[in-house]
Amino acid sequence: EPLLYKGIEGIFELSQKHGIKINLTTNGTFPKQSIEEWAKMIMPNTTDVKISWNGATAETTEKIMLGVKFNEVLENVKQFVFYRDEHFIETGYFCRVTFQLTFMQNNMQELADIVKLAAALGVDRVKGHQLWTHFEEIKSLSMKATKESVANWNEYVKQAYEAQEKHRKPNGEKVILENIIPLHDN
Repeated sequence: EPLLYKGIEGIFELSQKHGIKINLTTNGTFPKQSIEEWAKMIMPNTTDVKISWNGATAETTEKIMLGVKFNEVLENVKQFVFYRDEHFIETGYFCRVTFQLTFMQNNMQELADIVKLAAALGVDRVKGHQLWTHFEEIKSLSMKATKESVANWNEYVKQAYEAQEKHRKPNGEKVILENIIPLHDN
């Protein structure tokens, strides 16, 4: 979690001083200070805040991200998006908020519901990547593991795009879906 790095405040100060924008990935816990304080530091200096996200339900999320409390992180996202929107109104500068997923067999049945949740929260983008199976122990979790898992993934992709059309952000815009594309048997 980069927001735990000693001296992280200095990185944001340097970013502001030199006009370099940060692309931040966080677990959404916003430790050590209030979300408002983090937002004031992050918003002016960041182009995209990716929040690691692995489910639309507490059960799935907490099984995958051990130690994370789904309802707390969900509330954090609501507050963070609120402060992001306030910052945009005040300054005209927009920082995108993204749900960053790892596509696995134990969470992608909730992909369409993640898109729906993102829209309801005002999250701008849902993106991710297929599980990188560097270890034998996790190969069975890959959406590429079998022809059946590939077929399941392709159905989840279809459902995600249907959810994107049906569920819009509060401003009426669609949630951007990135890297959510069908797989082929080969």
